[in-house]
Amino acid sequence: MNEGSQEIEFNNNLNLIAKSSLIVFIGVLFSKLFSYAYGIVIARVFGPEGYGLLTISLMVIGWFITFAGMGLNGGLVRFIPIFKAQKREDKIKSAFRTSFSKLIISSTIAFLILFLSSNFIAIKIFKNPQLTIFLKSFSLLVPLTIFLECFLSVIQANGKIFVYNFVYKFFIGLSKILFLILFIPLGLSSIYLSNILGTFLTLVLTIILFVKFYPNLLHKSKQKFKDKIELFKEILRYSWPLAFYGVIWNIFYWTDTLLIGYFRSTAEVGIYNVAEQIAFLLNLSPQLFLQLFFPLITKAYFQGKKEIVKELSKQVGKWIFAINIFMFTIIFLFSGEIIRLLFGQSFSSAKNPLMILSLGAIFYTVFKVSDNLMAMQGKSKVILKDIVLVFFFNLIGNFILIPRYGITGASISTSISLILLSLMLAFQANKYVSIIPLRRKMVNLFFAILISSALWVPVYFKFNTNLIFFAIFLIFFFAIYIAISFLFKAFDKNDLSVFRKFFEKIWNLRRRKKNIIKISR
Repeated sequence: MNEGSQEIEFNNNLNLIAKSSLIVFIGVLFSKLFSYAYGIVIARVFGPEGYGLLTISLMVIGWFITFAGMGLNGGLVRFIPIFKAQKREDKIKSAFRTSFSKLIISSTIAFLILFLSSNFIAIKIFKNPQLTIFLKSFSLLVPLTIFLECFLSVIQANGKIFVYNFVYKFFIGLSKILFLILFIPLGLSSIYLSNILGTFLTLVLTIILFVKFYPNLLHKSKQKFKDKIELFKEILRYSWPLAFYGVIWNIFYWTDTLLIGYFRSTAEVGIYNVAEQIAFLLNLSPQLFLQLFFPLITKAYFQGKKEIVKELSKQVGKWIFAINIFMFTIIFLFSGEIIRLLFGQSFSSAKNPLMILSLGAIFYTVFKVSDNLMAMQGKSKVILKDIVLVFFFNLIGNFILIPRYGITGASISTSISLILLSLMLAFQANKYVSIIPLRRKMVNLFFAILISSALWVPVYFKFNTNLIFFAIFLIFFFAIYIAISFLFKAFDKNDLSVFRKFFEKIWNLRRRKKNIIKISR
């Protein structure tokens, strides 16, 4: 492929990622809104007891889903683009059908184990007999969720980001809320009924869409049985570390909370969780770009277009940094104000942990692209080893620092762990694929935010503030940051091309709207 055609493909992929980021943002926004609304309705109607039953049930089935899924959904997201690059439709068909057949077996076993052990888990572990019926009912979600995620992984691997987000972020959340409201007169059973029926309805919709888009995948593959087994083994070798990665990452996330509760007090757990929730808002930025980024780079890499992979990685890394350096600055400089305005003065001691956690979070999000590059290369076992090492590092750090420094100690341990993980991933991605997802113009962005802060932040503290004033202040702050970024030439021709197409689309939509209004008159 010549240089001109490579540049065209790079620009097309970049525009696709930019376009998908808006879709993902809307999907994540709706997902969060529905999630909070669902929890609020349950908390308001059924109180702490109902909310606690839901939380425990979801935690338990989460473990069963993770292990029964064997990481195969992540495997499909990687291998389908590879086989597309090789133009091997037979392998795509075989990969899906073989994986799905194995998931039917594993999810059925997981369902039976959870259903039969529900009484033991509820009474012996959680000492709550009422939890039994919840776990028995929620056990149905194990196969339903695994099947749903399997079909959706194929949709994601093929780059249909709008469909993926509509189903997994919008439709399922809306369905659960509507079923919850409908069944509220039935009491606590409305909680598990809404989850089961919402997931089932979403699965039905997903199957309908799957049949529409990929009818060929439902037909038998022409591959020999021996070849199918070898292919499945290859997918499983890559996939199973992803399952354990997810488990250990969840344990890593909960370690601070558990040890703060053990060494300190319940109140400090609540205060720390506030800091954690705000700091990890920085994870939103990678979500916007990486959903489509991974299938695109995987396909390009196995087509031998390594320069496209390199340029896409650096550009997306820069976009994540451009958003997160602004968000980090807001969180770091106004941590006390954010906590006071959102949660009240009683949570003011979360200020220092929030500042420390945000530092670790920005490091991790900037090098999240390196994580994807490692997965693209098939280094899932290396990624698993990384998270295991960092988990134990964080565990030891928490044991040392929490008894002495409380929630500040927990935040120091977690932040250092995230920075360590980031540097490991960056070093390994450079070693295996020779890519560091950084651009020089990120330095320009850094100076742009420094100057913006020096010019604008002092203005904020001259006024008595409320939430509305703070929101208006942030809009002006962002505008100044963007203006100075342009002044410092922090955006290159690729960024400007994306901006131009974005505004052209808005302008065309506006003209279309005017024409429709004229015709209607």
